[in-house]
Amino acid sequence: MTLTLTGYVPDNNVHAAVAAAAGRKFFSENVVDNLKASVGAPGGFAGAVVPALGALSRLSTGTLEVSDREVKLSGDALYDAASTQIRAGLGKDFPQGWQFKADISVKPAAAPVDATVCQQLFRTCWPREKSGSNPDARPSIRIRRGCSIGWSNGAALSNCQH
Repeated sequence: MTLTLTGYVPDNNVHAAVAAAAGRKFFSENVVDNLKASVGAPGGFAGAVVPALGALSRLSTGTLEVSDREVKLSGDALYDAASTQIRAGLGKDFPQGWQFKADISVKPAAAPVDATVCQQLFRTCWPREKSGSNPDARPSIRIRRGCSIGWSNGAALSNCQH
């Protein structure tokens, strides 16, 4: 999946900071950077967006919006403890004068499947080694996510879908 950065940032230094933070927080994603420098962003923009990206990266699905000096984060966490931690941590590292709202729920558990379907899903995730392969090789799973974030007319926007 892809993380797409779109919209406007106050200057090239903030642009670099936001893009670098996105790369660190969404390290397994393909990051497409379409940010542009422009005037009009509130002071402390990077100081609010960078930590908010960290909170967004912990959600299974979510939206991040920044408007004026307010950060809004909404979406689903995978676990109740993560939801609580994200809500408690959001805003702790924001610049003075910045506000935040968090609307975070816990993603509902997937419906149980019968044994036959479970075996098929398991085989899809962990296929058997081909003959001649290393018999001691451990299976691995790669989980990907798609997101976009940007700032337009004073708002940073992001949508993540797993």
